[in-house]
Amino acid sequence: MGLILSKTPLQRFTFGSRIPTHAGVQVVVETSGGRFEAITGQRTVGERMFAPHTTQYEIDMTTKITPVDMPVKTHDEKYSFQLHLEIRWQVRNAAEVARLGLDDGAGLIVAVVRDRIKELGRQFRIDQTLDFEQCIRQVLTRQDARDVRNCLWIESVSPEVSLDGAGRAQLEKIRDVEGRTEVLNAQHRHDTTQQRYDDELAQMKAAQELERTRLKNQFEREAKRLEEEFERRQQIEREEREERRRREEQSWQARFDQQQAEWKAEFEWRERERQLAMEREQAQLEDARERERTTLFMDAIQRGDAAVLALHLGRHPDDTKEIVQMIINNKALAEERQAKILADMIEKNLIIGADLEGVSQDLIRVVAGMMSRPNTGVFSLNTTVEVGMDAISAKQNAEVTDATDAAEPDDV
Repeated sequence: MGLILSKTPLQRFTFGSRIPTHAGVQVVVETSGGRFEAITGQRTVGERMFAPHTTQYEIDMTTKITPVDMPVKTHDEKYSFQLHLEIRWQVRNAAEVARLGLDDGAGLIVAVVRDRIKELGRQFRIDQTLDFEQCIRQVLTRQDARDVRNCLWIESVSPEVSLDGAGRAQLEKIRDVEGRTEVLNAQHRHDTTQQRYDDELAQMKAAQELERTRLKNQFEREAKRLEEEFERRQQIEREEREERRRREEQSWQARFDQQQAEWKAEFEWRERERQLAMEREQAQLEDARERERTTLFMDAIQRGDAAVLALHLGRHPDDTKEIVQMIINNKALAEERQAKILADMIEKNLIIGADLEGVSQDLIRVVAGMMSRPNTGVFSLNTTVEVGMDAISAKQNAEVTDATDAAEPDDV
C-alpha cells in the first residue's frame, strides 16, 4: 500500500456526516488555487459548504521499516562489502507528499540511501567492516540526510556489513599472517629481554669484582701501615679488619642476591604472561578452525555434496557418526534429501549400516528404497526397516567379497 491512501474529489455546498479520522492518517486538501494544506481531523461543515477545496487526500503517517541490500566496492576494488540496511522512516510533510503525488515512499528512500552510500565503501579496507558500519550511521543520521525531499524523515538506520566470499578468504589469510607475526614478535621480545638481562648481570658481576679488588688492595695497604705503626696490635687489628671485610662482603652479596632474585621473578612473570597469551591465541585459532569445519560440513550437507564429506572422511574416518548425526539433525533438509545423502555415502562405502543407529525407521526405509532402485527418482516407503538394513549390509558385504576375490590370484 502506498503513502496516498485515498484521493477524493470535493464539491462545495454539500451536506452529510463527517467521516471519522483514523490513527496515523493525515488529511490534506487541495484548493482551487493549487495550494495543498494539511488539516486537523476532517473538514468542518463550514469548510464543506464554503471552502474552495477541490480534492481531499488521506496520507499514511505511520512509521515504516524498509530493508536495503546492496554490494559496495571496498578500498581494494577486487572485493565487495555486502550491505544490509534496515531504514526506519515516516512522512514528515503530508501536504508535500500530496503535492508531489509521492505514493512510493519506500522507493524514494531506497534511491536516496543508495546514492549517498554507494561510494563510501572505497574508503575502507576489507578488515574495517565495523568502521564502515559506523560511517554509514553517521552519514545517514546527519540532519541534512534525514530530511528526504522535504516530505519524508529517516528516523534511524541499522546497517549490517559483511564481505563477499573472496573478501572473507583474503581476510582469513591476512589474520592468519598477523597471528603468526605476533607470535614471532613475542619470541623476539623475549629473546631481546633475555639478552639484556644477561648483559646487565655480567656487568654487575664485573663491577663487583673490581670493587672487591679495590677494597682488598686498600685493606692490604692499611694493614701494612698499621703493622709498622702498631706492631703490638697487629694481630688484633688484622682480625678486626678481616671481620669487617667479611661482613661487608656478606652485605654486598645479600644485596646482589636480592637484586638477582627480583630480576628472576620478573623474568618468570613475563614468561608466564607470554605463555598465557600464546595459549589464548592457540585456543582462538582452534575455535575458529572448528567453526570453519562445522560450517563446511553444514554447507556440503545443505547442497547434498557427498564428495566434500567423502574427502574429509577419507582423512578422518572417526568423524563418521558425527557427520551422520549432523545430516539427521539438520531440520532444514527434507527427509528425502537426507536419505539421498545417506544413500550416496553408503554407495561410496563411507558409512555402514551400524552408523545409522538412532535413525528413524521411516528414514531408513527411504535410504533402503533408494539403494534398491538406483537412478529411478522413486522413493519407496513400503520396505521394512529390517529389509532396508539387510539390503545395505548385503551390498557392502558383496563389495568386500568382490575385493577379496580380486586379490586371491595375486596371493596364489
